[in-house]
Amino acid sequence: MDGRDRSQGRIEMLTPVDTICTYCGVGCKVTMFVDEATNKIRYVQGAKSSPVNQGMLCVKGRFGFDFIQSEERLTHPLIRRGGRNGKLEKATWAEAIALVADKLGEIKATHGGNALAGFSSAKTTNEDNFAFQKFFRRELLTNNIDTVHVCVTPPP
Repeated sequence: MDGRDRSQGRIEMLTPVDTICTYCGVGCKVTMFVDEATNKIRYVQGAKSSPVNQGMLCVKGRFGFDFIQSEERLTHPLIRRGGRNGKLEKATWAEAIALVADKLGEIKATHGGNALAGFSSAKTTNEDNFAFQKFFRRELLTNNIDTVHVCVTPPP
């Protein structure tokens, strides 16, 4: 525990939540300590019982969790209405998914699967990324797939 943690609540008053770090594909097990009153992560530590990381974490795994509670994080889908220069407006999930499905299908039908590419987030699990690439390869017929590699970029 460091000085920042002491000022944000004692570790005994926080709820531990076990999960897997998503910064890279290593799969380090982490425990995030959550302040239930504010629903904010206050502290992260490596799980000593994990054979993968044995309690150790890189600097990003230990300190790089602020994106989770960022005010800039999207909390609902947005659709651009009024053409290319239109405004992004709040939409329902059903509406957003239908629009994306229509547009992907239209591009595939007109130009073929190789006209499409998918970029997945490195902030998701390996299982999520596996499902993502499977969808693009099997349904959209393209191998143009990558993830944004945050483990080799500067921290936020």
